[in-house]
Amino acid sequence: MTGGADERVRRAVAEGVEAWFGPGALLEEFGEGREHSWSFQFRGLVRAAERAVEIAVKVPRWDEAPSLGQALEAGSQADTRREFAELEAIRRAITEAGDEGLAAVQPVAYLAEVNAIVTEVIDAVPLRSRLSVRPDPSALFAAAGRWLRFYHDRVGEASEQPFPAGELLAELERAAAGARRWPDLLRRYLDVARSALVALDGVPVRAGLLHGDFNLSNVLVTGDGRVAVIDTNRAEGPVALDLARLITDLRTHKGRALTFGLRPPSSAVREWQAAFLSGYGDPPDPSLPAVRAAAVTERWADIEARIAAVSPVSPEGIGLRIARRLMMREVLGRA
Repeated sequence: MTGGADERVRRAVAEGVEAWFGPGALLEEFGEGREHSWSFQFRGLVRAAERAVEIAVKVPRWDEAPSLGQALEAGSQADTRREFAELEAIRRAITEAGDEGLAAVQPVAYLAEVNAIVTEVIDAVPLRSRLSVRPDPSALFAAAGRWLRFYHDRVGEASEQPFPAGELLAELERAAAGARRWPDLLRRYLDVARSALVALDGVPVRAGLLHGDFNLSNVLVTGDGRVAVIDTNRAEGPVALDLARLITDLRTHKGRALTFGLRPPSSAVREWQAAFLSGYGDPPDPSLPAVRAAAVTERWADIEARIAAVSPVSPEGIGLRIARRLMMREVLGRA
């Protein structure tokens, strides 16, 4: 990215701070943009009359506009305006819910001239960093479930729709094709996932707008113990997909993989999963087991691809066989 493009974003933000934070507000600091997978992100500090506010600025990037300069030249984008509107809808829903355990990112403005979303930075850490038996994070998982239910019901407007087995099967097959090697144990789970999806084809399920990447890194915990969520990607599909992603992430995160599923204790993981589902409320429909089987299989296809890329060890070596059996037992909830 060029300094000129960075400066263009800084100037647009500086011109808006008085309208956002009151007369006399100044953009005191503004860092260099950092490139992420699908965006360029900046941090700044605004000095207002009664407080200092840390802000985040996000400029989306996409295949046709991979550089910051190209993204700026493309002008205002409808998808970015919709993303900002969604942040406002989430804030309203959480505020109206009156749930003291939940928080929301504060949207500040959409800057059409640079197609940027401005928000206040929330002082929080990922739920991933709180996976310890003490203090027990069960209440945080329950709050994450409540947040997701509010999102599905009030923002995503979930309604009864036919289960899209064909679309989900296509995604599963793409993941399987990328694994590069497919040990017998995982091949059996691939078959289980396929059968589960096919059996639900056309069955009425709750579906609508999804978070799309609901995981332990995108669920945040504030300093006063409230839960907020970031980085929605406006996917669409069965709501059970969001539940399955968090459960799969919980059961296969790096710490558990490195200890063959022995940390944290299996009983604690089951309790956290139960708290999450309890916070969400009644099971959404019969699709959760099927989409969870698919999510587990896709995760392990990704793991196998990574292993194959760096390790010449046979995929059926005894150590890997033991590790897979322990972890697959864990991710399927049988430990």
